[in-house]
Amino acid sequence: MYILNRRHTFHSNVYETRLFGKKAICMGGKAAAEIFYDTDKFKRAGAAPNRIQETLFGKGAVQGLDNHPHHHRKKLFMSMMTHEQLSSLADICSKQWEKALIKWEKKKKLCFIKK
Repeated sequence: MYILNRRHTFHSNVYETRLFGKKAICMGGKAAAEIFYDTDKFKRAGAAPNRIQETLFGKGAVQGLDNHPHHHRKKLFMSMMTHEQLSSLADICSKQWEKALIKWEKKKKLCFIKK
C-alpha cells in the first residue's frame, strides 16, 4: 500500500523516493504499466538485488529473465492459471502433503532446517 498511499497523498501517478538508500521512481496507473512493460525501456536481468533473488524469487526465476526466455517461461506459468489446471495442482499438492504427513507421523523427531 506504500506506493498507492503516496500516489494519493501526492495526487500523482509518478513520484520520486528513496528505497534502501537509492533513488527510485514509483509509478502506477495504466500509462505507467504500459511504460513498465515496454521491454525496450526496462530490463529484468540484474534488476533485483541478489538477496531478493536468493530468498523471494530464486536464481533464474522468470522475474529476472528478458526477451524470449522471459516470454517462454511466462507462457509456461500462465498455462497453469486456468481453473482446471489450478484445481489439478491443488489436488497434487494435497496428495503430496498427505504422503508427507504419513512419513512424519512415523518419525520420532522432525527437523526442517538444512544444516
